[in-house]
Amino acid sequence: MRERAMSDERPTMGVRRGLAVALLLLSSGAAACGGSATTGAPQARSSSGSTHGPATGAESSTVPVPGSGSPGAAPGSPAATPSGGAATAAPAASAGATRTAGAAPTGPPPAATAPSAPAPAPVAAGWALTTVYTAVESFHGGAPQPVTGCPPGADECSNGSVALGSYPGDFLDAVRSQGAGRLTSGKYAGRYLTWDADSGYAVDAAVLDASEKPMQPFVSAGADPSIALGTTFTVLDCGVDRVSGHPVDPGVCARIRAATWVVRAPTRQAGDRHALELYIGEEDGPGFAAGPLPVHTLSARTTLG
Repeated sequence: MRERAMSDERPTMGVRRGLAVALLLLSSGAAACGGSATTGAPQARSSSGSTHGPATGAESSTVPVPGSGSPGAAPGSPAATPSGGAATAAPAASAGATRTAGAAPTGPPPAATAPSAPAPAPVAAGWALTTVYTAVESFHGGAPQPVTGCPPGADECSNGSVALGSYPGDFLDAVRSQGAGRLTSGKYAGRYLTWDADSGYAVDAAVLDASEKPMQPFVSAGADPSIALGTTFTVLDCGVDRVSGHPVDPGVCARIRAATWVVRAPTRQAGDRHALELYIGEEDGPGFAAGPLPVHTLSARTTLG
């Protein structure tokens, strides 16, 4: 009885061992394919990358499958599919796409536009200043030239034919330029030879203004008829020389600026509303005309506006 029992027992143990081996092989095959012999049981991953089957505790190596989300997947591969949900792709833009989206427009960059400057305020034309003086015969030379005109005291005389004497040519040039000259020779010595383009030469007792009063040095001035006789003004800035463009001699300009001028006659520059003639008296020696005191300027400023 004992031998039979033992013989009956051996096949049973052999069957059990066969089943155990088969289950082990199935478990290993399932683990190799990324699954588990026991369905529904999650796998625990060791730090070495192997998985532990929860039913047997046996270890088996795993082969990473592309797209499976295993740690062995190459960098940059799609993210693993979350358990129990649909696959979600991580938003990632390529470097080329980023450059295209933020790239500057083609062609040279537009030039910076400077803010437009405000238009300059209108500037007044300024005044033209001319100093006029009385020439003195004795300071001039040149060949004597005969002069005819109106004698002293002649009423309503114009372009007279009375002989007035002979005078140095340079002196006559100065008389025509300045309008008057003091005689120092001949029968009219001490009187003034005057010149007007319309009425010619005449001899007078003084250099007279429009009111038939003697002109006063550094007071009397001539201006356009648009400025009323008797108008007073001062010079604020003498301007610059008409020819050289240089400023007026500081000492001369200081004398002109210090004076209070009164309009007492019209200028000989007809129609020039911005011309002023400033009477500075008699010349004081030879070469006076070439000295600093006679001025001919532009862009002067006065209190006339």
